[in-house]
Amino acid sequence: MKATHMSTVLSGAQFSHHNDLYALLPKRPKLIPELIFIPESDTRVAVYGAYQPRILTCVQGINTLAVFLERLDGVNVLESVLTDDATMSRENALGMLSLLFRYGFLEEGEGLDDGAPSHLASYCGRFVDNTRLHANRTAALQSARRRRLALVCPEDVSSLLQHALAPMAASIDVLTERPTSSALPWDDALIIFDGSESDVFRQACADGLHQAGVRYLSCIIGADRTLVGPYTLPNISASYQCARTQCEQPSPANDRQEVAFRAVYAAHELGQILLGLSSESYLNKVVSHSHRGEGEYTLAYKVARIPGTALSGLGHAAYLPPGEEAFTAWQHHIGTRLPPQGLLPPRSHQMHFTLDNLNRHASRPVRLHGQQHINLPDSALAERCPPPWRMSAMPSQPLTLANLGWLLRHATGYQKGEDGTLRRIAPSGGQLLSCDMFVVVRRPLPEISCGAWFYLGEKHQLVRIDGIDCQQLEHLLQHPEEPISLIISGNLNRVRGKYNDFSYNIVNLDAGVVNQYCALSARAAGWTLREDHGVDLQWLASLLFFTQQDNPHILCQVLHVQAPPSQGEPCPAPLYETASSLVAVSHRPRPAAAPASPTPAALSSLATVHRDEPLSALLERRRATYDYADSPFPETWLNTLIAVAHAGLEQSRLRGMPALPMEPWILLPEASGELAAGIYQCSQADRRYWRKRDSGFGRAHLADCINQLAFHKAGALLMWVADLEKTLHDHGAAGYRMQLQNAAASAMQCWLAALDCGLTGTLAGGVIEEGLIRHAGADGYREAPLFCLVLASPPPAEGV
Repeated sequence: MKATHMSTVLSGAQFSHHNDLYALLPKRPKLIPELIFIPESDTRVAVYGAYQPRILTCVQGINTLAVFLERLDGVNVLESVLTDDATMSRENALGMLSLLFRYGFLEEGEGLDDGAPSHLASYCGRFVDNTRLHANRTAALQSARRRRLALVCPEDVSSLLQHALAPMAASIDVLTERPTSSALPWDDALIIFDGSESDVFRQACADGLHQAGVRYLSCIIGADRTLVGPYTLPNISASYQCARTQCEQPSPANDRQEVAFRAVYAAHELGQILLGLSSESYLNKVVSHSHRGEGEYTLAYKVARIPGTALSGLGHAAYLPPGEEAFTAWQHHIGTRLPPQGLLPPRSHQMHFTLDNLNRHASRPVRLHGQQHINLPDSALAERCPPPWRMSAMPSQPLTLANLGWLLRHATGYQKGEDGTLRRIAPSGGQLLSCDMFVVVRRPLPEISCGAWFYLGEKHQLVRIDGIDCQQLEHLLQHPEEPISLIISGNLNRVRGKYNDFSYNIVNLDAGVVNQYCALSARAAGWTLREDHGVDLQWLASLLFFTQQDNPHILCQVLHVQAPPSQGEPCPAPLYETASSLVAVSHRPRPAAAPASPTPAALSSLATVHRDEPLSALLERRRATYDYADSPFPETWLNTLIAVAHAGLEQSRLRGMPALPMEPWILLPEASGELAAGIYQCSQADRRYWRKRDSGFGRAHLADCINQLAFHKAGALLMWVADLEKTLHDHGAAGYRMQLQNAAASAMQCWLAALDCGLTGTLAGGVIEEGLIRHAGADGYREAPLFCLVLASPPPAEGV
């Protein structure tokens, strides 16, 4: 039983303040008839029958709640349901209705077929909220019953599978010979392997279906276990051959009754996908079910397309052997990609994030205990330093405690409110508190001694970390010459409960943003900042957190700060870590030669239209916004932002980041000046080198490329696209971590430049790779989107 952890007041306020959220509510709300209400008190009622039991609280009493629920009959339109009356105000009605909608108690009454009830229709009604692909049970059934299925399976289970799938398909054909045509009549297929000699024929059928572009779910049934998945979208996701290579295969099946039972279970999973009810897409995933009856857990394995093999859909890519550290990074990348729009519908940003963030924002991240706390004074730099891209030559500022605190407050996303309190806006725009900062002082400053310190942002304090072996710390940091080192830590556990495997991407993206904040602040103050990618991050984390196991943090980056810079003294060449930085793989580095750094681009002429405000004020405006003007995106600003993006990548290389293959792309849904709508690959800042990759891309196609409803109204999307083939070959698994940080750093600089030009928007990680594959011919490997910046002109002020 899950108690209500969001009030009707808060829920109603969200729906009333966000148009895209309000638009999700049913036009004719209908309470699903499967619900069972059990009163617990005069104001509380337990609700069963949906996919999760809930407790509703109505302060006006459950009799008032019952009167309100009677309005939800699928006939009354939304506005009449929300009309003020003697029992409930509109605000309270909207709050309760939105809460019922969040919990899956409502479906759309418009278009609902009130014919004879069935078990399947009731099932759809109870679980349609799992994905919201369909508004009601009728839409779910109609969608599935338009699909034509092919079956490739043992003969003795064929009739069982047809019986199980018949209510959910337009037609079912059992294949008796290998399909050879390039245009087949089926939409989906179910392929059952049982380890017998007939599997050779089934594999040939699977190859034929794959080459014809037919989606299929494969299932291998053995004597000891069953492997369900993957659900293969040809040229987009892992195939059954990829799964066979990466997963240990079960022994041949010998119990035909067990085979029949497991085959029908696989049919049920395919039926869930066809009905649009399954939150588990089985894309790039194999689920293992044990037959031994020994209490073994059901396990899910991520599988990836194997570059350089048949049916990988990756052209002439070089073979990447499974089991290597580089393949671990590729496997993680594949496992965290969003499925295509048809399998996972666009979601409202506000509704998606709020329920999980409320508890997470209230809980504090793990803090280290120290004895000495130093309050950091305010710095005068906040009023003086303009952004570096429009900054004239300024004298270097001294590296004092106040100025260091100014940089730390910027880097970790804390903002001072009008009442003087500090409020955390996490680097990526939300409030996840994923990144923390450690400060290593090796030359004493006034009021602060040498040692390791933790930045406690909400109090703007440095906390001394006691018990650290400073000699070992310096050894792991490789004895840098700079007086200050900054260590960026990702609080993995804080985001893992919500983002699962993508939490690793989140903390590294945020670490890249923190890196860019540090770089901009250091440059504005006239300091030098160097990245060091030769540090063994795993051992450094063990030293800082006093443990080598169950560590809630991972270390993402090490930066060194010096001010003022020594004239004519070159920075030592950094070493680059090429072992995996994924949690499951070692962090140990491997020395490599530093690539030649290109000449830095002059940023002073990039932002031609800007506001006259200091860097601190600009950073305090970096809040994610989702309301955009309905107007074309200014063409000149596209040129400016692409130049800023390339300059950001170049500056990262100058600070010590390897020369990683990455470039910005533009997704332009409407024409802007002489630039037609489309997808542009911007390999250089000069527009002559921009390449149009699409044919007929427009606003209607944005939903294929980005997963949040509000972003479909944006004026332009900038995506950072990496060549993972070259990255993994040159730098191993650590290259993937560095690419995430590289993309986020450049994207953040673009966002700040866009804010400086008067634009609005936010950073986003919800990129749908399949959209770029379909509309721009990308393959997701040599052209893999990692991060996105959503931009538009701000909406006009009310009354204007």
